[in-house]
Amino acid sequence: MKKLLTIIGLAAATLAGANAQVLITQYYEGASSDKYIELTNVGTTTFNFATTTLYLGLWSNANRGGWLTDAAPTTSSSISTGTLAAGASLVLKNSSAATPSYAATAGTSNGTINFNGDDSYAIWTGSSTFSTSLLVDTFGLAAGAASIIADTSFVRTGIGSVQTTGYSSVVDITGSGFWTQITNATANSALSGTNDYIGFSSVPEPSTWALIGIGAFVMIWTIRRRRALKA
Repeated sequence: MKKLLTIIGLAAATLAGANAQVLITQYYEGASSDKYIELTNVGTTTFNFATTTLYLGLWSNANRGGWLTDAAPTTSSSISTGTLAAGASLVLKNSSAATPSYAATAGTSNGTINFNGDDSYAIWTGSSTFSTSLLVDTFGLAAGAASIIADTSFVRTGIGSVQTTGYSSVVDITGSGFWTQITNATANSALSGTNDYIGFSSVPEPSTWALIGIGAFVMIWTIRRRRALKA
């Protein structure tokens, strides 16, 4: 039983990640200035940016792996006003974004949304000076991963601990179990209320994933226990 409780504790800690409430839930890199980053409040309470300032950083080109080593982002911005309701998403866009029109209309212009398919993003809190110890969430590449996420979109489908290594390929991203790749055309034609739609995320809160993980561990332990008793 002690071993089971230890496993349950580890599962909850891992799946809940850093207990982050606001996460990066979609990345869209399209033609010209059509760039978007979707943030979602995956918690159960309203997130107040005036109380907890959220910082967004972009590590571009040769600096793409800098988020792993406490290097300063190429550019960054802060969100320090407004609120985000539980389950709601905030779309940050390049100021000249036009497609898809629904995202361009609803999105909020942000100077950090200026990437080209080989850059990394991270959000953090606590200080305007970036430190890996302050990380909340990332969509981060390894230093040598050039142009692997150009002209495509990724939607979050799961929650885990904060990245400690950068993605080196699309296979790394989709194989993480937290992201699904879709075409920009799919995102462009997505229906409101679906996970591919920029501005909506169906990712459950971290505690839900923790409970799912705990349930799986309990089930496996029970099966093994029964087999051991029959042996």
